[in-house]
Amino acid sequence: TLFERCRHVVRVGVTEEAKRDVPVLRTNESRTDLILPVEPTEQIDDLIGWPEADEESAHRSSLATSADGTAHRFVQTVAVEVTIGKRPDAVTALERLVEVLDSMPDRVVACSGGVDSLVLATVAHRADGATRVAHTATPAVPGDATARVVDHAGRNGWQLEVVRSGEFDDERYLANPTERCYFCKSNLYDAIAALLDERAGASAAFILSGANVDDLGEYRPGLDAAAERGVRHPFVEAGVGKPEIRAIARHLGMVEADLPASPCLASRLYTGTRVTASKLRAVEAGEALIRDRCGIGVVRCRVRDAGESAELAVLVEVPDIDRPLVTRAILADVAAVMRSVEPSIISVELDVDAYAPGRSFVGASSLSVENEVGGEVSRP
Repeated sequence: TLFERCRHVVRVGVTEEAKRDVPVLRTNESRTDLILPVEPTEQIDDLIGWPEADEESAHRSSLATSADGTAHRFVQTVAVEVTIGKRPDAVTALERLVEVLDSMPDRVVACSGGVDSLVLATVAHRADGATRVAHTATPAVPGDATARVVDHAGRNGWQLEVVRSGEFDDERYLANPTERCYFCKSNLYDAIAALLDERAGASAAFILSGANVDDLGEYRPGLDAAAERGVRHPFVEAGVGKPEIRAIARHLGMVEADLPASPCLASRLYTGTRVTASKLRAVEAGEALIRDRCGIGVVRCRVRDAGESAELAVLVEVPDIDRPLVTRAILADVAAVMRSVEPSIISVELDVDAYAPGRSFVGASSLSVENEVGGEVSRP
């Protein structure tokens, strides 16, 4: 079998439906070379897990369609050359994190429901059950993120506080400028601080965020809002980055260890496209349909103004390997579900480029669209 002819087999990113291991390799921590030789070419149906945002499949793949119209992924592997490195030391990283947390005995974790803040809240609570967790449930937060926070709180006995962060009452945020994240985080941290002020003796508590060292090299206006309010970043102080956070999650047995990155829904709107609750609900519905129908883990429905009118155009981004799965029929269904929530959407197209983080973070510019699904959309 293909498995028996491999010198090394690493099981990464394979879904529960997968029947057995295949040569799939995590490459986000690349340092040293490794070759996985496989002599003949063989096609095996239904064995490849869908790659996540920080994973690449160590194979060449093709697609086929069965009689019922279902797309299946095949593996065609002759030899694979990849680059991998030492697994992050979860135990050491966890010890450093706990040491930092010990210096903040009275604390509240701002938990969005992503893997970073979930790990921080989990470690902080296990270290001290008096840790409080704050979550804001606004239209910008995906419903499944809120569900994860509520689930963890219920199962693990967190002291969860759901706050109303109020960014949808802030015109500076709704205008969606380049510093939108600054106004979002300002409203969030102010709401948490106000909650602490309501409680006797709680105003001295530290507000903690899930920012990590890998975030420091990016443009993140929200970090400025945090600095102005004295928010602490335990991962940064402990020198912990994203690979170590995922390693800690696996060490703790958290199912979210390989959860794809999913920023707030407002990040799907091109800079200058006004933020509204209906646009964000439409984005959430469109992305959910693609994930469910195509089995794709990383999906972005980017929304921008279409010319001078109030009409909107949507570009769907997925990793390059998944592009064949997003058919015109799928796009038509996405358009229908998104328009049912936000009628001003006039076109839904697969982006000519593969998924790339932060692509909507640009200045507003013109976009040529045709008023139909399947029409041509030119990149700005």
